Amino acid sequence: MRTRNMTRYPNSNKWAGTSVSLGKHPSQILERKLSAASNHGFDGVKLVHSDFLSHAKPNNFTPIQSGQKVQSVFKELSIEMLGLDPLKNFEGNISIPLSKRLDTAKEWIELAMAAGTTVIQMPSLFLPLSTRGYRIIIPELQELTDLAEES
Repeated sequence: MRTRNMTRYPNSNKWAGTSVSLGKHPSQILERKLSAASNHGFDGVKLVHSDFLSHAKPNNFTPIQSGQKVQSVFKELSIEMLGLDPLKNFEGNISIPLSKRLDTAKEWIELAMAAGTTVIQMPSLFLPLSTRGYRIIIPELQELTDLAEES
């Protein structure tokens, strides 16, 4: 049973955090982080991609199997998976072909779906080998949204 150690007010915001903020030490396995979040009154957690990989490796899971297991842990703890974070260096990245970036995005979409979320956070690109040109960025983002819609 979850305990609430925070005062809650009517119509107040829900409490949430990011998995990476719950610890980076190898002993802090993902299930332990999620359990701690649940026990301390968090309503949801946004998962960082590296936590899926850290969860998959010792359990001999594929990332998709890890996502499915993580989804069941969220359900058991009655907390919400808020999204997957961060699909970075996507739009306007002239150092990696768009086809390769779309392949990576497809893997992320599959992982997000296996984990039970429809949200993938994508921060703005700030690499030196990038463009700010809207004639490149907008079509790339349109292809990304088309890929997500097809999934």
